[in-house]
Amino acid sequence: MKRFIHLILLLAFAASYVNAADTLTTQSKIDEVTIYKQGAMVERTAHVKIPAGVSIIKIPMISHKLDQKSVQVGITNSDITLGKVDVIMEVTNKDSFVKANKKLVDRISVIRDSMQILRSLEKTLTNEKDIVTANDNIGGEKGFSAEQLSGIASFMRKDLNEIVDNTLKYKQLFNNLSREYRISRQQLQLLDERALKPKAAILLSLTSPTSSETDITISYIIKDAQWKP
Repeated sequence: MKRFIHLILLLAFAASYVNAADTLTTQSKIDEVTIYKQGAMVERTAHVKIPAGVSIIKIPMISHKLDQKSVQVGITNSDITLGKVDVIMEVTNKDSFVKANKKLVDRISVIRDSMQILRSLEKTLTNEKDIVTANDNIGGEKGFSAEQLSGIASFMRKDLNEIVDNTLKYKQLFNNLSREYRISRQQLQLLDERALKPKAAILLSLTSPTSSETDITISYIIKDAQWKP
């Protein structure tokens, strides 16, 4: 009876130790993909260094379409004991998505304001052009000399040329901003769609008597993938 109670206490201690263990996040890489008529087998590898005791290893950025029951894990270090294997779903890099979203929203706001300013400037130039054109006959009405009329005509042409040049410049800027506005809106929509898609992460419990390291191999099935001849 005492041995049984002692065993229960040890198990309880081990369980609490696992819960208290730090989670170590490590990236993995795809080594091989085997595509079948129905589904595909994905094999990934990772390398970890762990301290003595119990460590929880998190391997993120796995396709959320994996068959959780198909997950198999192996380790190369025989001194390390592989414990529980779990699969969780999460929205990855939430902070980076929020920052990227804010950056795009701010840029779209600046573009929109700039486009409104350019529209106002174009209207101002149009009004100036109308005023210059309306005053084009002022010389004849006032009875200026030929030399004075030549100077007035030259001044009018200069004003009109500047107005035309600025109008074209503003239109080009407006078109560039319109194009950037459309692209930014598309990027924002794509970012929002990606943010809604979860990613899977694989959690491994590893127990080691000493500080050590090991290679980890992971394989799983993606059901949606298929091969067509």
